[in-house]
Amino acid sequence: MDTAYKLPALSEKELAVAELAACGLTNLQIAHALNAPMDTVRHQLHRAFVKLGVKRRWHLNRVLRSQNDKIEMVTMVIE
Repeated sequence: MDTAYKLPALSEKELAVAELAACGLTNLQIAHALNAPMDTVRHQLHRAFVKLGVKRRWHLNRVLRSQNDKIEMVTMVIE
């Protein structure tokens, strides 16, 4: 039985917003970078927070980086 933590499925847009927020960009900067309305950025970021179970932006960095490290390790083993 696989008990490893799995990242909940984020939509492509939620992931893009979450990754930019994790890099330290503000909502306004994210909106400009993605050419999206501020309300959309806020909504997608909120949904990503809920799905990932985080409450702060710096938590995003930890969760996303942790999951990416696991994916890279599995890819290396498979190759």
